[in-house]
Amino acid sequence: QKALPLEQVAALLEAGLRSPETKVVRPTFPSGGGSYPIETYFCVTAVTGLEPGFYHYLAEEHSYTQVSSTLPELADFNQQFGMKFEHYPQLTVIMTFQKSKNIKKYGSLAYKLALLEAGHRSQNLVLVAAGLEIACCPMGGGDIAAINGHIKADGYDENYLYGVAFGVAGEH
Repeated sequence: QKALPLEQVAALLEAGLRSPETKVVRPTFPSGGGSYPIETYFCVTAVTGLEPGFYHYLAEEHSYTQVSSTLPELADFNQQFGMKFEHYPQLTVIMTFQKSKNIKKYGSLAYKLALLEAGHRSQNLVLVAAGLEIACCPMGGGDIAAINGHIKADGYDENYLYGVAFGVAGEH
């Protein structure tokens, strides 16, 4: 399996999830009330310079920290993300909803706003991937508890919401 170059992954995350053109970090997508309740993680199986595992992406610093070095077997990965991949995607971006960031202000509307934000984030990532000639596959379903476990989300305040798989074009 070919690996995605780390430089491409960095460009994908930076252009898709933050605005690199200004000194002030401005996300490239709207968020209800500016609360930005979506956290971003990613799963690496084949990226040059990164060990396989799950990472938390910190957009403001354009950095990441590893949260787990254990990958599920491919069959389990497919079941957990509701997919039928023949090979692991080289990179999977995982978005979670951290409800404490907007539930007080928006109540029952908070989840809907989080879904809209996740959609905007995903669209940005898909558009940037096209420009970088990276193949992608948005994923809206899956086993929330299993994915939460991989990224150490508590399942109460923070839960898996949406994912996008990325890989070398023509590889899958």
